[in-house]
Amino acid sequence: MMIIKKYESNSRQKNLWLILGGGFIATGTMTLLGQLLSLSGFQTVDFGLHWAHLLGVPHWAGWVIHALTGFILAAAYVFYFALIWDNRPALKGLLYGLLLFIGSNLLFMPLSGLSFFLINEPNTLMMLGCGVLCHITYGITLGLVASSAETKNKFIIKHLGKDYLILF
Repeated sequence: MMIIKKYESNSRQKNLWLILGGGFIATGTMTLLGQLLSLSGFQTVDFGLHWAHLLGVPHWAGWVIHALTGFILAAAYVFYFALIWDNRPALKGLLYGLLLFIGSNLLFMPLSGLSFFLINEPNTLMMLGCGVLCHITYGITLGLVASSAETKNKFIIKHLGKDYLILF
């Protein structure tokens, strides 16, 4: 005899995976893109140095803060932004990344001694382009990772005393 039932996962474990896994992968992808842009002739992107300058901490501590910020922003996405609508995770992530880019340029840049949207800086367009690319990469990656971990159709099939998890 076979019994099929809807699988209900522990939402705390799911949210922890989304925050840690999604935050780690999205922050890593954003950081890698920033380094590749620097190597390919674009504006140098050093997230750790930016945080270190802003907070007056060593360079390595700036990188730790960069990683922690990635987890905090992933938590905000999982608990608030991801609830907006259920489909199109890449589009939802792109919008989240653009929101983060706008927020960082309205708040973070002026706090670190730079101008709003870097309008008084040399190479403004190149710096803004790098910022947009990095933030939307973070958002899209987070959206895709979070949606893959939130598969809606999960079923357990019980057959001969064994449980089989089926994902659709």
